[in-house]
Amino acid sequence: MLGGPHFGVVRPHSPPYNTGRFLAGAPHNRVSILLGKARIVNAIRQILAAQFVLGIVAGIAAWLLFDAVAAYSAWLGGAICVIPNIYLAARMLAATPSGDAGRMWRSTWFGEIGKLILTAALFALAFGLVEPLSAGGLFAGFIAAQNGTWMAIMRSPDALN
Repeated sequence: MLGGPHFGVVRPHSPPYNTGRFLAGAPHNRVSILLGKARIVNAIRQILAAQFVLGIVAGIAAWLLFDAVAAYSAWLGGAICVIPNIYLAARMLAATPSGDAGRMWRSTWFGEIGKLILTAALFALAFGLVEPLSAGGLFAGFIAAQNGTWMAIMRSPDALN
């Protein structure tokens, strides 16, 4: 198993080790897992909120600088960023309480793959169903919302520790 003070060491006959930095050195019990999950939930909430806000700001900026089509295209781009990230967060949080590194890894991996597929599908739907659509506004909103991850980390650098 990975994590804790024995990162990268497989120990098949030893008790389960902590799997994240938030639990390193803590006793492996339900309380430490719940405290670690609370910190993870807080970090995820900050990231998703920052992405949502930046998507809204991009839409307002597009409205002020261009027109309503650019504005709703930017808001749609922000939503295309945030919705798949909510899916990923839900997948990751579903596996966190167990403390099983393999389960957490699989859940995160499949969540990330699902996020990429969902993002591609939402872009395809936007280009296929929304008319008129500003491609520049759509991508500007998406990119602005993506920057919410970095904004949240810079705002609270210890949120992910």
